[in-house]
Amino acid sequence: MYALILGNDVVQVEEVIFDVAPPLFWAPCPNFVSSGHIYDGKEFMERMAPAKSQEQIEDEYARALENHLDSVARGRKYTNALSCISYITSKNPAWAAEAKAFSNWRDDVFNEAITIHEHIAARKIMVMPMAEFIAAMPVIEWPTFE
Repeated sequence: MYALILGNDVVQVEEVIFDVAPPLFWAPCPNFVSSGHIYDGKEFMERMAPAKSQEQIEDEYARALENHLDSVARGRKYTNALSCISYITSKNPAWAAEAKAFSNWRDDVFNEAITIHEHIAARKIMVMPMAEFIAAMPVIEWPTFE
């Protein structure tokens, strides 16, 4: 296998080489190399993903939290969290009670998420994996009807 190199970037990998004009050149490469790898003149390496900004990390956690809220609402046959909460003024007492319970739980979830964020910012705790973060959220207590 041969990697077509431009600068330090592998732009193409082929079994058979063909003529190229400088600054392109061919370098023999192992089978794992693909377009996007980096070549330092001796070794091929995978390109490291750029580090995420604090804002990007916070956005990912916020989206995960929103997905969790929506998932819990869908578990009760609502379209999403907002759909569930929209029943808070319903004339149907059961729907209104579920919406109120969900709204109160959502507040508890956001309060817990804010507390975790503050503890991370103050370096009291380490950034936790997404699944652990979601698992740390309170569990909803739906009203019961008889």
